[in-house]
Amino acid sequence: LTQADFESGHVVRSPEHTDWGCVTVLLADPDVSGLEVCDKDGQWTPLQPVKRNSLVVNLGELLQWWTGGQWLATPHRVLARPENAGERLSCPYFGLVNREVILRPLLSDNGAEGESSITAGEFFQNHEKY
Repeated sequence: LTQADFESGHVVRSPEHTDWGCVTVLLADPDVSGLEVCDKDGQWTPLQPVKRNSLVVNLGELLQWWTGGQWLATPHRVLARPENAGERLSCPYFGLVNREVILRPLLSDNGAEGESSITAGEFFQNHEKY
């Protein structure tokens, strides 16, 4: 990594992805940010915490599956920029379920109760990308 790369503002610390659990909770740090979220039009927006000790909640792919797509997983990434070059300690909470739990959709795509079911382990097996 060169200084020029860093100063360009496009050094990827964590590439675009969605989390595969239910929710992810992260303590936002206004001094050392870099977290960006992608809207439905594909535009990236830097997340700017309103005040210190704010929490960021990202919805994950499991919650999207459970709600039949009514609630969408949040695409996000982290970029290293010169203005947020300080040290960062990131301690997210990932809301997951036990792999043996039988999952049934709360809603299907048409809003009716879902019929299919899988184990959480099967769901995670198909979604773990890291």
